[in-house]
Amino acid sequence: MHFIHALADCEGVWRGSGSNQQGQPFSGRLEITPLVGRRAIQFHYLATSRDGNRIHEEVSLLGVAGNGQLCLWPVMSETETVLHHLSADQEFCSDSLNRHTFRYGLPTDRQMFRHAITIELPDAGTLLYSHAWGLPGGEFAEQSMCRFYHRD
Repeated sequence: MHFIHALADCEGVWRGSGSNQQGQPFSGRLEITPLVGRRAIQFHYLATSRDGNRIHEEVSLLGVAGNGQLCLWPVMSETETVLHHLSADQEFCSDSLNRHTFRYGLPTDRQMFRHAITIELPDAGTLLYSHAWGLPGGEFAEQSMCRFYHRD
């Protein structure tokens, strides 16, 4: 099954918990909406600290670009521009495992800001959403991860 169709089957609100780059816990809410005949997916992701402060907001569009490559266009509270992320790898180990990493820049290019978002469906009813990044001159590493569970 195509990754977009697998995500379209996950339509609705997901809730979960995760931790950020300082190891601080947060609550996550992810709304998945299929768009226009299941040709694209919209994500709306909110992360809220334990004291109720919004620490991250993201609205992303996932779709297939004109060249046939799976791409992600996230609009995030931490960045001033929309960073075009290309699918870097994919795993289809079985019908129940789907994983894609979308990258802006090469993780090894220390001259620029690099970013990656990984979306994984490890089993029915669970979705993992993680961010990795590296500032110019800095290390590239996973910085934030949230494990979501589907709620109708």
